[in-house]
Amino acid sequence: MNTAENAPRNTKKRGNGEGTIFKSQRRNRWVVACYDYKGIRRTESFKKKIEAEAWLAEQIAMRMRSKGTYVLKPKETVEEFLADWLISRRHQIRPNSYRSYDSAIRNFINPYIGMLQASTLTEGDIEAVLNTLADKGYGHGSIVGVLRTLSKAYNDGMRKKFQLHNPATGVQMLSMKPIVSRAIPARDLDQLYATASESPYDLARLMIGAEIGIRPSEIMGLMWSDISGVELSMSVERQVQRVKGMPLHFAETKTDRLGPIPLTERQMAILVNHHRHQMLNRANWKFDTGVIFPNKVGNLQDETSDKEWIRNLCIRAGVPLYTRYQLRKTAFTNFLKGADIGTTKAFSGHTSTKTLEDHYITPESSAVREAANRAEKALLEDQKARKAQQIKSIDIKFGRENTL
Repeated sequence: MNTAENAPRNTKKRGNGEGTIFKSQRRNRWVVACYDYKGIRRTESFKKKIEAEAWLAEQIAMRMRSKGTYVLKPKETVEEFLADWLISRRHQIRPNSYRSYDSAIRNFINPYIGMLQASTLTEGDIEAVLNTLADKGYGHGSIVGVLRTLSKAYNDGMRKKFQLHNPATGVQMLSMKPIVSRAIPARDLDQLYATASESPYDLARLMIGAEIGIRPSEIMGLMWSDISGVELSMSVERQVQRVKGMPLHFAETKTDRLGPIPLTERQMAILVNHHRHQMLNRANWKFDTGVIFPNKVGNLQDETSDKEWIRNLCIRAGVPLYTRYQLRKTAFTNFLKGADIGTTKAFSGHTSTKTLEDHYITPESSAVREAANRAEKALLEDQKARKAQQIKSIDIKFGRENTL
């Protein structure tokens, strides 16, 4: 036995699978022995102990990676992981999505689980956050936003080999229903139009929202050059967006449309009157951006002032406070009265009829009643026809077909 080769070791005894490092007095080198990622025992020697430790750490990492147990940053917190993830996705997601993720992380995730280790986050940790938010009165949308943010971040982390699992996958969503806004009832819509008719701006803004139904950010991005008086049409080419640290600016629309939106002569007349009035009242403008609905100084208008517009209009009309998106739902609900679902889908710019049916079309009770009456009438007529056919069949069977 070579006593020099097995001299007393200065290192702390390692556990099974952690490898061995010792100083060979005969060779005057540090010797490392371990099983590699293929399960083969390997031995290497190094002049310096730090080199031996680095090689051993690399072999263990490779072995763990091959078994799916390796995490690049095992001590990284949820807050650190999400911060790195969000900044890495800044050019792959839309600004609105970025703001939504950022808000969920800052307001609902970091305060509760941001200090936990990202690699060991569990389904139970996430469900505890969801329950806490529900106890504090947060709505369905906020809670779903937390789950979607975590799920997206961990899916990306797994794809890039930063994380080994997605703890959001098995989380059971709370049994709470979302608050779904509906189309504006016809009586209240009439009141809004009556009040809006006092102002060319109000009437044009209401008409675009409640009849054309494009997104509020797209309405803010409409320019007079998008209107064709000859073809009676309107193109939707852009939307107005705000990105953190940047002023309002134009951006691409969320979805592409097949072509211009047709306008009626009445709708065109409303826009022409608004344009005429706008040209006569632009003395206080400092900018001329060419948009149809600018702010008070002619610049791009943000969502805050546009939300204030619909709120003030509802107050003046004496109706409940409706939102801008309820105007959009009203447009598609009313359009469906004169078109099939496929045509309504094309008009709305949506790619899915299910999305349109589930979230945007809310028929009034009178329309539902009329449909129910038609269905009942059809049912009774079918029952009557089947009964008559049964009687005829019985008469034929007994040879009394001509007795009727």
